[in-house]
Amino acid sequence: MPDRSRIFGKREKFISMSSKVLKRRKKSTLLLFGNGTLFIVVLLMLLPGMLFGAYHLFNYDTVDSRFVVKKIQVGPEGSVPERVEKAVRKAVKARGENIFKVNIYEMKKRIEKIPEVESVRIHRILPDTLKIEVSVRKARAVLDTRPIICVDSEGVLLPGDASRGRGYLTQVCGIELGSEKPGETSNNRDLFTALEILELCDSSRLNEQVTVEELHVKKNGEISLFVCSRKPMRHIFTVILGDRDFPQRLAYLIEILDRESSARERVHRVINLTYNRPLSRSAGASHGP
Repeated sequence: MPDRSRIFGKREKFISMSSKVLKRRKKSTLLLFGNGTLFIVVLLMLLPGMLFGAYHLFNYDTVDSRFVVKKIQVGPEGSVPERVEKAVRKAVKARGENIFKVNIYEMKKRIEKIPEVESVRIHRILPDTLKIEVSVRKARAVLDTRPIICVDSEGVLLPGDASRGRGYLTQVCGIELGSEKPGETSNNRDLFTALEILELCDSSRLNEQVTVEELHVKKNGEISLFVCSRKPMRHIFTVILGDRDFPQRLAYLIEILDRESSARERVHRVINLTYNRPLSRSAGASHGP
């Protein structure tokens, strides 16, 4: 019976599995890959050279003139006012610097100090461009102060020129700011009450009926509005809201305006919502419940 430990080749020759040649090859394989000592030694010998080459390659890229900041893009295009774009470019201070060494964090802090900037994102676009995406605050009202100051819907004060290109802005009268200045969030309670009323107007059907041109805050906290109807004819209304229950009183105002705005003649009427039964009268008429 043939020995199973023998393997026959194509030339009728056989190799024993217990031959010295196969044992020698098996030992060599264990030396290189089983033990792994030689592999670690070779890796340790090559590692310094690899690190040295990578350092010089990176150093070459960073000092290469192609990677110097040459272009600054401020966007989104068309949504950033020119005055804000100029302020952003002035705050960047990166032109001519190595694009890899620009401190994005410090640059972002400088840009966010601009009063009209709500948030900012900065991207490196290789080889030589910084792309700055700016979210600009939108003025909702202008305060009757000297100098003129605008305010957004969150109570952040903005420079007077923030009103440019914003369409109509409600003028808020009777607010005393003290030492507050653009870029800061106001802590004036009357101002936040006024902004709350304007938000209620914007989010209700009043926004379709009238334009709130003025909002007056008296020293006792009472609030009145000066509004103009949008259609079909320009009617003028002075609305006395009082100092409480603003959502309910504005709901009454919507019902009254549906009736009053249908008048064909152009009149100025006074609508007093502080009574249990709202009163509407012509301007100049005697006051009474």
